[in-house]
Amino acid sequence: MTALALSLALLTLCLRSYALRSVQHVLPPPVDSGNIDQALPPDIIRNIQSIVDAHEVPGLSVAFVQPGGAVEYGSWGVRTEDGDSMTSDTLFIIASCSKAFTAAAIGLLIEDYAAGRNVTSLPNGVDRLDWDTKLKDILPGEWQLMDGSASEMAALKDILSHQTGVPRHDLSYSREDGAKDMVSRLRYLRPAFEIRERWHYNNIMYMTAQHIITTYAGSFTDYVRDRIFLPLNMTSTTYSASKAFEGGKPTQTWDENGRRLPWAFKDSDIDLIAGAGGIISSAQDMSRWVQMLLNGGVDPVSNRRILTPDIIDAGYGMGWFRSSYRGHSLVMHGGSLPGMSALVALSPYDGVGIVALANGDNKHAALNEAALTILHKVWGQQPDHATQSPFVYTSITGDTNGPRPPRADVLEDLPPYDFTGVYLNEGYGAFVLCDSRNTSGHCASVLDDFATVYAPEKPRTSELYAAWPRFSTSHMRASYVGGMRFVVQALQLYPEGYGKNTTPFALASGSAFADFVVRDDGEVLGFGLFGLVGEKTNREKKGGNIEETADVWFDRATWKRVQ
Repeated sequence: MTALALSLALLTLCLRSYALRSVQHVLPPPVDSGNIDQALPPDIIRNIQSIVDAHEVPGLSVAFVQPGGAVEYGSWGVRTEDGDSMTSDTLFIIASCSKAFTAAAIGLLIEDYAAGRNVTSLPNGVDRLDWDTKLKDILPGEWQLMDGSASEMAALKDILSHQTGVPRHDLSYSREDGAKDMVSRLRYLRPAFEIRERWHYNNIMYMTAQHIITTYAGSFTDYVRDRIFLPLNMTSTTYSASKAFEGGKPTQTWDENGRRLPWAFKDSDIDLIAGAGGIISSAQDMSRWVQMLLNGGVDPVSNRRILTPDIIDAGYGMGWFRSSYRGHSLVMHGGSLPGMSALVALSPYDGVGIVALANGDNKHAALNEAALTILHKVWGQQPDHATQSPFVYTSITGDTNGPRPPRADVLEDLPPYDFTGVYLNEGYGAFVLCDSRNTSGHCASVLDDFATVYAPEKPRTSELYAAWPRFSTSHMRASYVGGMRFVVQALQLYPEGYGKNTTPFALASGSAFADFVVRDDGEVLGFGLFGLVGEKTNREKKGGNIEETADVWFDRATWKRVQ
């Protein structure tokens, strides 16, 4: 038994003797806590209020699980543009914090097969299911990576620990796709490294895990509901947006500039996003998940075992990040979707856990500070602003730290080539690039969208435009920066605004470099995207032309190769 598993087992014996207590703080005003010792005393409440104000967080909901299992809830700000106060039972999308549930569900499926509780037989020749089971064996005819060796070697533990060598490729999926579609599309997505050579976050691999559970248990969402949500009495937690809204508890959401955003997904998107980031929950419900994890897999209320220590121990390397901070071991995962920011953090050896949920886009700094404010109090330490935050955040929509488009006053005119037309990649699909002079019906509509959002500016002669519906984006803009290079920016346009504010606006969701290739006779052949991975890939290190070294290569459909 590992040290962590032993620690959690000992915690199980200790925590069963404690009665569960729950106190809620809502500002304004704080709820009277009676004679119960407060984990969130008035100075902490005030400090977190200052954090909320400083980071302009519309609303924040926090659950703190104390040593011994007692829970304190804190709520700040609002959950609607009408000013309704945030509460501890307000529902949020917890985004990538959902991955821990997916990894746990795979662990439960493994145990089902070991105990003979499975409902579907494994393929011929597969004797058992475990963390080392190869994907090619349990998804025969479906699983295939572009790298043949990785395709042969990849096991369950590789896809859940982000070690397949395949980077995120978050712009490869749209709302028309499902998890099964993305598994079949992996063969067209370029790897960045060899398998197990580098850690690289990948949402599609958790879509793959979702598909595995659906294949062998009948329904991924039903399986997680029946095996985790319901046994823990997480009665408000769901994958269904419509069910969440029926109860009237979901928060509204805002971008970094205070613009209302629509809810990040609909029920029709769950077949794609459930395993990677589709759980809708509250601080109250999530505290029950944290209590169970800190209690060695046993629900301290019902005394029912939900997860075995083996699943918890394995899961802390799959679906979670691990780090050490000022002498304390931390297990955590952050989450982000447009309008939502989430953090779940455990200090297993201290027996404490924190859930922090915000209804604003990219509010991770506020969640970090709020969590550390509580942890420093528990640990009896003074804040150390010189020490880097231990919390790691990832987004379903990809990295937003790519190259910035040039300022309008330094944009150059396009070279004298025809860049317009259909561009396609088997893994990413197709789109039509338009320039500001294009008068086709499709391009006229695209240009009108940009003109509406960026008025009074008109589409520029130095840029290319496209409608390209992805999971969290609707359009793409390519700004010329010199040579054959553009900065490509993925955008979600809101030509009619949203909520009470009907003025148009846009939400950026990542960028990359696009290097075009032009034949000697002036025919544009296509372009390669660079910068999606965040570091130099093996393909770039090996060298070659743009088509060979790009993270993604898009063919221009109107040209023919001349051999």
